[in-house]
Amino acid sequence: MRKIILFIISVIAISAFAQTDYYYFKGQRIPLTVNPKKVNVISMANGPQFAPAVNPSILNDSLEIEAVIPGAQFNMCIIKSNSEDPTLLDSIISTYTRPDYNIILPCYINSRYDDIIPSGYIYVKLKKTQDYNLLENEAAKLHLTIHHQNIFMPKWYVLRINTIDALKLIEKANRLYQTGLFDAVEPDFMQIEDCCSISWDENVSLQWGLYNEINSTIDINVSSAWNYATGKGVKVGIFDSGIDWNHMDLKDNINPLCYDIDTFSNQRIINGNHGTHVAGIVAAIRNNGIFAAGVAPDSELVSISTCLNRLHPYTTEKIANGFNWAIQNNIDIINCSWGWGKYEIITDAIDLALNNGRNGKGCVIICATGNDSISQVSFPANYKPEILAVGSITKYGERSTFSNYGVDLDILAPGDTIFSTIPNNSASYMYGTSMAAPHVTGIAALILELNPDLTGQEVRDILEQSTTKLGNILYDNNSNRPNGTWNQYYGYGLVDALKAVQNTPRKQIDY
Repeated sequence: MRKIILFIISVIAISAFAQTDYYYFKGQRIPLTVNPKKVNVISMANGPQFAPAVNPSILNDSLEIEAVIPGAQFNMCIIKSNSEDPTLLDSIISTYTRPDYNIILPCYINSRYDDIIPSGYIYVKLKKTQDYNLLENEAAKLHLTIHHQNIFMPKWYVLRINTIDALKLIEKANRLYQTGLFDAVEPDFMQIEDCCSISWDENVSLQWGLYNEINSTIDINVSSAWNYATGKGVKVGIFDSGIDWNHMDLKDNINPLCYDIDTFSNQRIINGNHGTHVAGIVAAIRNNGIFAAGVAPDSELVSISTCLNRLHPYTTEKIANGFNWAIQNNIDIINCSWGWGKYEIITDAIDLALNNGRNGKGCVIICATGNDSISQVSFPANYKPEILAVGSITKYGERSTFSNYGVDLDILAPGDTIFSTIPNNSASYMYGTSMAAPHVTGIAALILELNPDLTGQEVRDILEQSTTKLGNILYDNNSNRPNGTWNQYYGYGLVDALKAVQNTPRKQIDY
């Protein structure tokens, strides 16, 4: 990290920031707590003009530049205080104001203590496409510029700040929403997501999730299921950090379709090991004598790539674009081994995928529950019942201690110390609910090979009805859980591939 001797900026002092703020999600206020030790400094003058003001007479190592994010419209600099003095940022900002072109935005933390950093952009959804003039008028009142229209969902627009005034960005967003003129308004927040991965550990037997040598009843029972299906012809979207297209244990199963949400292109981009590891769990090639076997070893892998562990403006919109691209390209299943904040621009895209994907039959969306060891499933896994929320178990049949649980948990799958592919023709162990979700995704591919006419809901029902009960906690009947007995710690239980394919109704064929 580069240390800053002293800093800068703005007509707004941090003392003016409230201790809590909120934004609107589907009419409800989502609370945010101000982080008193971090701010986002936005320079309205881009390019080489953007630089911290330095005064050699003040020397301190208590402030540091955490990130510099250049942009076409303006540049951002995330400043962090390492001091226990709560007034440090306030005093520096007050002293080194640059009202000519700098603006300061407060940073926040959510209920999980994740950093939530406003980017200077706001999402707005029109009630009807003819309401553009309303958007122009209201944006002008709040000194906002209409930046662009979403390429997939024409009612959604992205606005940006264009001048310095007394209102915080989040207040501008809330005022727009409170006019009642728009369906949704929400600030764009930057955050860093670790894709629900925890770590890796090499001290376990290979692929216990497929065949558990310790206890044969604690795996997904897939070897017998391969007598029925192997996922042939099913397109599986790996919405993740990108897949190594040249990996010897994957390349024959990789569909040439791909989309990188950060570049809006079909570039083949890899942002670390995570996506390749998830892809291998789904569709590593079987019987080729190397590395691993995927749960659906003949399915087609489609990379929807991103990098969620770096700060970048309107990433939330880009996530929505990933779902919309999957709809347009007839992706059957979307695996999401990551979590994000609750935003309506994403839920609109998910709704379209659930309702309009697969030519109206609905995409099957499978999500990791998160690794926070809490009784709350992360978003988007907890968005609505039509999304399958997958938690993790150990090879001993216990719920993994890191695995989130609660009212939105659906089923469990192996996620603790899982062996799979990683880039550069390698393989390794990782663990997390990230690894549990693709086990279920692979079984969904087996189901759709047997009957591609099934709706997304029918696939979900089959998976929930095809489980093995684990643990010593009572499973109850629940009116909100129509597919058998359930509890908040184990869901419906451990998914079973053989039961799933046996429970799949075969497609009717006219001869």
